[in-house]
Amino acid sequence: MKRKTLLWVLTSLTVVLYMPLQGYSQLPEVTLTDTTRVWRTGFYMGLHAQTIDVDNLNAMLQQANQPTLLPDMAGAALGFTMRHRDQNSYSRSQLTYFTLLDNLENDNLRESRVNYWELSVTGNYDVIPSQKWLVYPYLGFGVGLSFLRVSEVISGTSFQGSLNNLNTADLEIKQYMTDAMVNGTAGVGVERRFVFPGTLGFIGISGGYKISEREDWQLRGTSYTLDDSPNFRANGWVFELRFRFEYDPTIKPEQAREPQGLFKLFQ
Repeated sequence: MKRKTLLWVLTSLTVVLYMPLQGYSQLPEVTLTDTTRVWRTGFYMGLHAQTIDVDNLNAMLQQANQPTLLPDMAGAALGFTMRHRDQNSYSRSQLTYFTLLDNLENDNLRESRVNYWELSVTGNYDVIPSQKWLVYPYLGFGVGLSFLRVSEVISGTSFQGSLNNLNTADLEIKQYMTDAMVNGTAGVGVERRFVFPGTLGFIGISGGYKISEREDWQLRGTSYTLDDSPNFRANGWVFELRFRFEYDPTIKPEQAREPQGLFKLFQ
């Protein structure tokens, strides 16, 4: 089953990466020495927010007198982009980190937290003929891992009290993790292009929905799954603030000076 899932993921990633770039076969042939001018690679940064359903996990945390988790994740992403010079559509590969914190109104001697890591690729398909704006649907596939950490301070709250009890642990920690969860995301986004000397810059927003596999919690560092573990999945609405930059050696200094001032933003 895992082998079939892995094959499906690899096939999906290949399709997502290939589709935004497939138009190059219809363009005039270029020489190999002109490769750096044909393909535009870039650097990507993103700030993410996502809703998530943790009701089942919260029920068990509450039963154990541990802080419950908020139903929202916040995160950041870094990655790389690639597109053909004659296309605004682009593919993106990225590593994203999300964190899911507990309710701060609970006892501050106890803490619950979920850390979620995801490696994904996304195809962004521009649908308007504009040099300054991109409007696109996007489709992405990824693999994620979740880590749950539950802790409690047990030796008191003072520094002196901790020093006076060197033979007693100050903190008790339980850690759990899931197996890899395959997920897919679809949504829409908009970006605005800016020109700088030798560089193209883009800033935009996007929103979509993520669907992932369902996995049980197991003891971290082992393959042992606990019998009554609540299912965990990374489903939810995803919103993103995007920044990306591309090196473009064809941009001349006078071109970089064209968009000046905020009044040029919507031209």
